[in-house]
Amino acid sequence: MKSLMKIWWIALVIKLTLSAIFPLSQDEAYYWVWSKYLQLSYFDHPGMVAWLFWLGHFLESFGQAVRWPSVILGHLTLLVWIFILDEIIPKDKLKEKSRFWLWLALSSPMLGFGSLLSTPDVPVVFFWSLSAWLIGKILSEQKIRDYIFLGIALGLGFCSKYHIVLFVFSLLIWLIFERRWKALSTKGIFLTTFFGFLFSLPVLIWNFQNGFQSFRFQLDHGLGSNQWEPFWTYSYLLAQLLLLAPVTIWSAFRAQLPSKFSFLRYLAWVPFVFFLFSSLKGVVEVNWPIVAFPAMYALAVLGASPLRQLWWSILPWAAIALFVTAQTLYPFTDNLPERIQETHYFDPILLLPKTYSPMYYGSYQMASRVWWAQKTPTKKLFQCNRHDFFDEIQGVPAEEKHFYVAKETWVDWPKWLMNSQYQLSKIQDVPPKFELYEVTKK
Repeated sequence: MKSLMKIWWIALVIKLTLSAIFPLSQDEAYYWVWSKYLQLSYFDHPGMVAWLFWLGHFLESFGQAVRWPSVILGHLTLLVWIFILDEIIPKDKLKEKSRFWLWLALSSPMLGFGSLLSTPDVPVVFFWSLSAWLIGKILSEQKIRDYIFLGIALGLGFCSKYHIVLFVFSLLIWLIFERRWKALSTKGIFLTTFFGFLFSLPVLIWNFQNGFQSFRFQLDHGLGSNQWEPFWTYSYLLAQLLLLAPVTIWSAFRAQLPSKFSFLRYLAWVPFVFFLFSSLKGVVEVNWPIVAFPAMYALAVLGASPLRQLWWSILPWAAIALFVTAQTLYPFTDNLPERIQETHYFDPILLLPKTYSPMYYGSYQMASRVWWAQKTPTKKLFQCNRHDFFDEIQGVPAEEKHFYVAKETWVDWPKWLMNSQYQLSKIQDVPPKFELYEVTKK
């Protein structure tokens, strides 16, 4: 355990250092804007990510250390799984297998490098993991307090990201297929349900007050299409295969679990299968099954023989993480996927507000990134692109008779702007992908 904790502490220091240096991503800047308007929940996601940014406001003078509350919470996820592994791995193999699990997690683009970013994924993975640990304690000790803590963890998970409902779904499948209903007490289930509902109230109250628009948006976002595109499924399967690596998946298939912890198999596989089916109804983003990764790695270290074969999963992603770190801190090429370079994507338009004012932006990502960089409130062009938080806080189209708009070249103008009342004049292109317009109300 001491050697594991030494790795854990060293990794935490490295994460805190890098997260204070790395520029905020587009989505992170957006969530930071949320934290300036603290609410019970938000249109796009529940409120936990904004609450974590709010906790970090006092750190804004130290680079991007505003992320630190989220980074610390994400790193505690690894500690939770060290405790879980201590219960399921035989003592003579615990040290070696736990160390490999830790290396898998730290090298993972989801749980390692990805946890440097403050997104809704970080808290939902933590509360999912904490819930898994509590299930193990309940099955071992049957203490009422653990049922209560489980409800609290699930409720806070729901305040992080709606994907926590897959934890309950996975457990129900486990109970049904393995006929383990007697393993849980009726009183305990009632207490878990009650406290889960109680700690979900921020999201439930906000949605009730706002016509359940967040629930409807997320359902439409993931299951909104009536026609299947084969690419959705092919790309989903390929992405997960690359993220986990074939050796990890094969080892997880071979894993043998103690009977008491057989539920971990369902926590690992059910989310992947669920999103496989949802890929028949819409695009599945690569990070959506992230909640399953810790349990999948646990199965992998149990099933790998020999353990050293897992280096084929660890080393490639560790090398990629080092490359992305270097590219982020000292950009040396533009010929990379947009996702890798997104922290510098809006750099060309950051100085425009000093010359052109008032300025509006063509997306919430652009407006958020400029706001963070300038530390001055910005505005997105009302109803430009999809509905988002800027539309909520602005509420109306531009009130000025003369203003400027910076947008990406392919972004369409909102309908209210395309009428005879407004004259649009292009001022300049802003390479590589932006353009600046002057707008005058006649």
